[in-house]
Amino acid sequence: MDYLMLEIDPTVVTIALVLMGLDILLGLAGAVKDKNVQSSRMREGLWHKAGSIGLIVLAYILELAVDHIDLGLVFPGVIAVCAYIIVMEVGSCLENLVVLNPELKHNPILQVFATREEKDESNHNTPAAA
Repeated sequence: MDYLMLEIDPTVVTIALVLMGLDILLGLAGAVKDKNVQSSRMREGLWHKAGSIGLIVLAYILELAVDHIDLGLVFPGVIAVCAYIIVMEVGSCLENLVVLNPELKHNPILQVFATREEKDESNHNTPAAA
């Protein structure tokens, strides 16, 4: 069974999975806070998480194939996919945190993650100095 093993640090996969779980918990907490818990929305979110896990598995299989076929290249698929998922989940967790605490929306730390449109909206909604 050694032929099915790659030297991949499990930490990056663990971080991606933990962030997915945290996103689910924060999303559920936000829905409970807003009294808007919808099982259909929760199922949709779980399917998205299943898709992300499937992407990690697919990247592992591709990395394993490239390692055994010896195409003369290195394919760091699992690391790249997990990095993408980590960034995506951090953004989603931040959105859920703003639902739980709307004051965070104007926090300078969260502004780093805001889109240009969100920054423009935030600047227009800020009261003018007297």
